[in-house]
Amino acid sequence: MSYWITVVNAGFRTSLNVPLLKDNEIVGIITLRRKQVQPFTDKQISLFRDFAAQATIALESTRRERQYIARCRASWRMPPRRYHGPDHCLDCS
Repeated sequence: MSYWITVVNAGFRTSLNVPLLKDNEIVGIITLRRKQVQPFTDKQISLFRDFAAQATIALESTRRERQYIARCRASWRMPPRRYHGPDHCLDCS
């Protein structure tokens, strides 16, 4: 079943799609939906854009942290394991 058929069947009637931008490049899209036909206000749109910007920052931070962990593991020649925080990481950048 296509994405849009699923959305319509779920009863969503209004949606707001905001790109997640990093260096003017779209790295994702975040969507807000409601089941009634009602336009989003300028304030709601502005708030959602701010939220999208913060989400992009969080995603980029997570990506960088994963790269850092991979570099640390490679330099320590450690087998992969589940990461539970920066408890014993040294600066290996």
